[in-house]
Amino acid sequence: MQTDITKKLDTFFSSYPSQTFSKGTVILQAGEGPTGIFYITEGIVRNYWISQEGTEVTLNMYKPHSFLPMSWAIGEVKNTSFYEAMTPVVGKKAPKEVFLQFLKGNPEVMYDLLRRIYVGMEGLWMHIESLTTGDSSTKLTTSLVILAKRFGIQVENSTVVQLKMNEKDIANYAGITRETASRELQKLKKENLVSFEKGTITLHTLGSLEEKLLR
Repeated sequence: MQTDITKKLDTFFSSYPSQTFSKGTVILQAGEGPTGIFYITEGIVRNYWISQEGTEVTLNMYKPHSFLPMSWAIGEVKNTSFYEAMTPVVGKKAPKEVFLQFLKGNPEVMYDLLRRIYVGMEGLWMHIESLTTGDSSTKLTTSLVILAKRFGIQVENSTVVQLKMNEKDIANYAGITRETASRELQKLKKENLVSFEKGTITLHTLGSLEEKLLR
């Protein structure tokens, strides 16, 4: 996000008190009406729903300077999913109408929101396609590529994702079982494409993982 836009958001939300959530705390329940727009200043928030089989399916993850739920704020869409602190999270909440007035008065912030939505949609389409048509290997590889592009940090020739995700988290995001995720991760480790240690995912060659999806 551009620095000037970040500053405007930080300034707007500065008048509201900080709220802190420990890892695993549900910030917003499915079916629960939001009480405002939550702005993340620290940590990662996971958005998921629960299937009829009782499986958690991760829909999206939000990083600092994201605000949610915007589908409710702009489109009056009822909330049907859960928002959970994937890491310790700090944020601030503003009344919906006040925030919408802020957006209307700051078109560059609205434009940046629209840009991020479209960028996020590209990753969402990739995710949906892998969930509906891919095998376990494709689902996991696609998920790792999306995580790398959204949350990765370049360290020399590798891309490092420090989300403190365990195998269960990765499995939920990829739409596979934990056992399958563990098995597929081991295959990628043997190919020296991925390392996974203490919640940190390291993609040694992101391009090679993307090439696997084209085969």
